Amino acid sequence: MINLKRLLCVACFLLYSYVSLNAQADSVIVTYRDLSLKKKVKINGRLQFGFIPSENKYILAANNFDKLPHYFKRMRIIEASTSNKISFSRNDSYEFAMPLIVQQVAEMQIDTTFNSKPEYINRNLQGYQLQAIRYFKGKHASSFYKDNWIPLFDFTSKDKENKLALQVRKFFSKNAVYRTDKLPVSFAPKLPAIDTSKCDPIDRFYRLRKMNGYGLNKFKYKTYRPIERQIIREEFEVYFDKNSSDAKREDVQKVIDYLRNNDYSILSASIEGYTSLEGEEERNSKLQVKRANVLINILQRYNNEPIKLDTLIVRPAYEQFLECIRHTSFKWLDSLSNDSIRLLLNSENKLLKSVEPYFTTQRKAVLKLVMVKRLNSTEVFERFKSDFRYWESKLNPKLIGDKKPQEVEAMVLGMIDYLFSLLETGIISVEEYTQVIEQTKSYDALRVLIVYHKLMEFEKTAKIKSLNNLEYLRNNKFDNLLLAGQTSLVSLMVNKEYKPYQDKFKRQLVDMQSYMFEFVQKEWLPMEILCSISYPQDYLFWGYILNKLAFLQYLTRFKEVSCEPMKSEPWTRYKNYTDSWLDEVQANRTGKNGIFHVPAQKYVASFGTPTHSPYLYYLKVLYVNNKGSVAPYISMSDDFREFDLYTLAEYHVTRWNPFENYYADSEVQLMEMNKIIKQLKITQRLICKRDVNELYLEYHLKVLHYMSIYYEPGNVQYTEIVQQSLKFIGNYYTKYAELITPRLSVYILHQLNNFHWMPGKYEGTWYARSILKSISTKRELTNDENYLHEKYLIFYR
Repeated sequence: MINLKRLLCVACFLLYSYVSLNAQADSVIVTYRDLSLKKKVKINGRLQFGFIPSENKYILAANNFDKLPHYFKRMRIIEASTSNKISFSRNDSYEFAMPLIVQQVAEMQIDTTFNSKPEYINRNLQGYQLQAIRYFKGKHASSFYKDNWIPLFDFTSKDKENKLALQVRKFFSKNAVYRTDKLPVSFAPKLPAIDTSKCDPIDRFYRLRKMNGYGLNKFKYKTYRPIERQIIREEFEVYFDKNSSDAKREDVQKVIDYLRNNDYSILSASIEGYTSLEGEEERNSKLQVKRANVLINILQRYNNEPIKLDTLIVRPAYEQFLECIRHTSFKWLDSLSNDSIRLLLNSENKLLKSVEPYFTTQRKAVLKLVMVKRLNSTEVFERFKSDFRYWESKLNPKLIGDKKPQEVEAMVLGMIDYLFSLLETGIISVEEYTQVIEQTKSYDALRVLIVYHKLMEFEKTAKIKSLNNLEYLRNNKFDNLLLAGQTSLVSLMVNKEYKPYQDKFKRQLVDMQSYMFEFVQKEWLPMEILCSISYPQDYLFWGYILNKLAFLQYLTRFKEVSCEPMKSEPWTRYKNYTDSWLDEVQANRTGKNGIFHVPAQKYVASFGTPTHSPYLYYLKVLYVNNKGSVAPYISMSDDFREFDLYTLAEYHVTRWNPFENYYADSEVQLMEMNKIIKQLKITQRLICKRDVNELYLEYHLKVLHYMSIYYEPGNVQYTEIVQQSLKFIGNYYTKYAELITPRLSVYILHQLNNFHWMPGKYEGTWYARSILKSISTKRELTNDENYLHEKYLIFYR
């Protein structure tokens, strides 16, 4: 009888024991069904012969059967080389297996080092002896028997190259024959991603604002008029000297005297400017715009309210000029087109000098003023404050009354614009401005609108003017502004009175964050502002904390970040796969003839020192430490969870050494990594496929290597993870079969052959066969590939 240690070698994949004992091992025994069963018989389980070289002994084991099938009534093993036959029954298998299972269970129950928690083991093994009876009688048994290699019989042979056949019978009817053969194997330390997807790095934080932010375009302004009074409209003609932007003093004085004598105040102004026909039209238009601005600035000195330039119309004075010369000797010019007149005047100096007197009357601007009777500045400001208090209080949904939220917001924004105009024109002081804001009832909601007003002003100014953004942001104290806006939004989001507006506030907080990220990335604002800002440790703000930490971690690609020590490597574009990748892998292999030495014993789990990264820690809290589904809490603020999951998975997978049972963090081991990978596969949309596929291949290959040593018999989750890994690797290379070179093909197929002992419905060779079948439809197979192809056709008819 085989001792327990040898049985466990079978249960934990006999092949790997064999490789570790024999460095020259280069093949695996494959057991396959040679004769089909009756159609009504459905087989999900697998039989496998394993060979122990030191004892010249074969062991027959079953896997993925939840019961031993009824057709396994009589079994016979036949040696091909000697024709020796050994028959045994189900009862013989039970007698052979039971002592070994008892010992295996005893060791599992006391082994707290390599097995699951005791409560899981006890629950999984509960009543295992009765379950064994059920299993061998052909009745459904527990998962311990399905997700395990159950020994059925052993067979001693002196010829280790011997081929065996297993006949299974039910009464007098032969049902099937299982045969053994060998397939070449090798060790793959890693697998390459070969897809050629072209992709550029995604600016996650820019897309965040576009997709999940509230946006500046949602805001409308209703222009504020401080007092309802009788409107007076009047027109004035103001003349200018040739090539001068300064209005004639007497014309300007007329306007000023009119305002003073009547005690009027200007509300708005429209200007129609006329350019004379000499000179370049574009230059003349710019001159008229300058004249209009100079004129408004002069009038502003005599007005106690900001003057809004509603309309500026600039047009050449063709009609006026022609009207002046209609009864003169120059009336012949009226028969020419406008362009011809301009061309002629600018080419004939004599003609130009002759008509100069007529041009003098055209160099003017028609100033159209909308005015009201003037109040003193104190009266205007007091009336404004009264109106402002009325409207800003209605930002609170409990005080809004019969007004619509959009109407209230538009009115308040118009008043904010007016208030800033008073401040910027020096009509009120900074202290007066501050007093108005701090005495409001809806302080936080108002402060949010102020931030949006300044953001809209920035966007508008940046487009119109060529300005120094850094200087502009500093002068307007955008660092304090954005901090204040976010602080107010946090207060509003937790304030029950504002609950009807909570979704809007969530999106507005995305806007605030995104603008801050943009300004910090462009170095318009200091990075320390992000390190200092904090959000409540509440589900409502998880996404915003995640955004901030993710952005800080992203910045480490370009600079040192004091509050995020985990550095991220700059993004690099992948090169298409070539076999030079295999040369690099071969150069790093250990062992003779490229055969890797799997550890002869298990390692106790060991762990690294976790990186003290706030981002990494927070990802672990969200996605690993049983905080429930985080998606509902962060989807409003961040629709790009795959980037976070990818960072978390990449950190732990790349640092995991499956052979030495080493993890980067004791809280993120196999089951936790599998949980992260599953979530990433569900959410991935924007990450480059090549990136995630490379990560998935590394993870799934490491899983299979880990399971070759540390698989726990009867563990359903382990079996599922094994099957997931085989399926991903198999499907990936099947999909990109046309890109697989002959060298890479052999490299992959030999490793999958090496995973023939993996538990579950499908073995590694099954997926190897699928890959090779796909390759054969894309190109002609090499001799090595044809050898494998012929074998697979026999194994999987």
